[in-house]
Amino acid sequence: MESPAAASRIPVLGRIRGFMFCILMILSSSLGAVFVLFPTLPLILINRKLWRWLVDHIIAVWESYPIALLHIMCGVEVTVFGDEINPAENSMIIMNHRTRLDWLFLWTALFPHALPRHKIILKKDLKFLPGSGWSMQTAGFLFLDRKWENDQILFKDSVEYIKHDGRKVNMLLFPEGTDLNPKSRGRSDAFALTNGRPKLEHCLYPRVRGFTFLYETMRKNDLLDAIYDIAVVYPEDIIQSEKDLFTKGPPRSIYFHVKRYAVSELPSPDSQPELEQWLFDCWARKDVQLGEFYSRLAFSDNLQGRRLNDIPLLYLSVIVWSFAVCFWIWLIWSSFLALAYFVVAGIVYTLITFKLNGIDRYELARFRRELAL
Repeated sequence: MESPAAASRIPVLGRIRGFMFCILMILSSSLGAVFVLFPTLPLILINRKLWRWLVDHIIAVWESYPIALLHIMCGVEVTVFGDEINPAENSMIIMNHRTRLDWLFLWTALFPHALPRHKIILKKDLKFLPGSGWSMQTAGFLFLDRKWENDQILFKDSVEYIKHDGRKVNMLLFPEGTDLNPKSRGRSDAFALTNGRPKLEHCLYPRVRGFTFLYETMRKNDLLDAIYDIAVVYPEDIIQSEKDLFTKGPPRSIYFHVKRYAVSELPSPDSQPELEQWLFDCWARKDVQLGEFYSRLAFSDNLQGRRLNDIPLLYLSVIVWSFAVCFWIWLIWSSFLALAYFVVAGIVYTLITFKLNGIDRYELARFRRELAL
């Protein structure tokens, strides 16, 4: 637990920024789910493929808002080193899971071109969050049951669905399965001891089963052009959880190092032992890389980073979405019809979540029925 002395060292402005960031993100995602995404739902019954294209781009436009808040309001410095992520490729993105919020901060590295194509693999609990969970369901993110017999079906159906529709995808997977904390570090160290491997100092040993199955499924469906291995570093402060983000504010700086592996450089999908060893070797290199970074606060003396620029799109996003949030709140407050619509939308989303297992699973079910016809 953080001591009162440590808490007092957190700048008051940082706390205010963190509070404002969380409130605006929650309100914009929740109200956006009601006033922007909810009216699109009937389209899934008429033209599923058009609906998916539409909501992917709506959500990508919204994702520019947290990025803009981080960069403009909170002053977060984001620097990306190494290879650029090609949005025209089908790819798997694998990254060390330093905090619970890595997926959110990664949007700054995907902005702007790769945002509409990314799909995040998340814990199922997030699906049930009112408001934000509705948006994540609509985004088509993959929510894991943590039961392998169910999760492998989800991977298989999702890949076949994307392949069938001819879409491009950047599939974000955290092979470690959870964020780096004392409990998960203990499990990782126990795995190293049991399997005769050295302990990792700056990341956790990856779990191979989900990675190898998703890799094999994407390769066999011709849906994998490359793997992007990303190392994420927070050199000044660690914002470990949603609570930290709310009470302390975002990290002052974030560094990403991206390494692209073309499919021709990767093991065969039929050679699981080689693929597992490739992932372990990748994580061993990452651990060394992170250690070198922390020793000199740089990935490489000769490597030039790319900063997130103050482009007009980010300022426009702040203006438009902030205005929209204020307008929607005023509308609900001042209009009984708007309030009734808000309540009805919430009830429908809740019924879909608990009766149909979410919009994401309903979409896959409709796809399977279409194939059966």
